[in-house]
Parts: sequence; structure tokens; C-alpha cells
Amino acid sequence: MTYVKIEWIHDFVDTPEIYLIEIGYDGYETKKIEKFKGGLINFASDTLESGTFLSPEPFGEIEIYNFTNESERMKAYHISELEFYNEWNKITSEIS
Repeated sequence: MTYVKIEWIHDFVDTPEIYLIEIGYDGYETKKIEKFKGGLINFASDTLESGTFLSPEPFGEIEIYNFTNESERMKAYHISELEFYNEWNKITSEIS
């Protein structure tokens, strides 16, 4: 498994600012968390969905998720399994 955090700085109202993603050995998302400016959090896995879904496309190379232009900036980097699951467990424990 691979774990990625994407920080997206933008002015869009209905678009997440932070993504935390678990990527399986096959390159597809297995779990995803989306965090919005106002505190809204969406998440998805094979068995859970709350406000979002897993991408049907493979994740791709992390470099394509890093860019800057005049109105937005995206920064993607690897995080640890522990960092991902600290967030995942906190969010999903609230629905149990």
C-alpha cells in the first residue's frame, strides 16, 4: 500500500482542500478522505461511502498532482500508514 496527501490551495467553494488516499498495490484507491474549508469531511472505501467515492481510474504518478498556476496550487506527497490511519480511524469511528 501507498499513502498520499494532497494539499490543494484554491478558491473553489465545493472542492476539497486536502485529500488523504490509500492506494492499493494495483494502483487504485482503496480508501479516501476529503477535507473542505468549512470543516466538511467526506470519505470512501470499498465498504463505506460518505459524500464521495473511490476513483475508477488508477492513481497515477504522484508528480502529476504537483503544480502551480495563477489561481491554484497543488502539492502531493507520501505520508505514513500511521498518519493515514490516525485520520481514517478518527473519522470512521464517529459513524460506528
